[in-house]
Formats: sequence, C-alpha cells, structure tokens
Amino acid sequence: MNIEIKISKKPVDYKKAEQIGNFFRENKIKIDKVLSSEWCRCKETAKIAFKDFSTNSFLNSFYSPKYAKNRSKQIKALKDYIKMLMQEGLRFQRIKFKPAYQKDLL
Repeated sequence: MNIEIKISKKPVDYKKAEQIGNFFRENKIKIDKVLSSEWCRCKETAKIAFKDFSTNSFLNSFYSPKYAKNRSKQIKALKDYIKMLMQEGLRFQRIKFKPAYQKDLL
C-alpha cells in the first residue's frame, strides 16, 4: 500500500499533520519506525503526526541543482537500507508527502 498525502504550501500545515497521525491511529495501522528527511518541514510534520521519528539524509531532496550532486549517493544509501530491512524480514511502507503545488517528480 502506498499512501500519498498532499500538503499545502504553508510552512507546516499542523491540521493536516494531525490528520495524518489520526488516520494511522484510527485505522490501527501499526508503525514500527517513522523516517523523515532532515528538512525542517518534514521533521515538523513527522513530529506532529507520529511524535517519535528519526531522520536520514538519504531522504533529503536532490531535485534542486544545489543538491543534485548527492542524488546517486542518496539513492544507493536508500536501496542499501531497504535491502537491509528485507534481509531482516521487515516490511515497510512508503508514504509520500507531496506538496499540493508540486508536480509529481517520480
């Protein structure tokens, strides 16, 4: 299951973040670990929605020319992380928080 949630352009949409957390709690979706990029808005959203989370640089954006040089390194690190999870028999879900004004980049 992939879940896509659109968030407005505001710095942090607190109501949406709370709704995200409530959705998981109300539907009794078990969460073992929440990962976020190191970007402030992502961390704030994760904190509001799930309280407990950790960051990892492989989730940071690389679409800006300023960060494009990190793309290959980040993708490799993410693939290695997923491979490690799978070897440990863990399942994971990808949840993409996509700004409402952003075109789909994937």
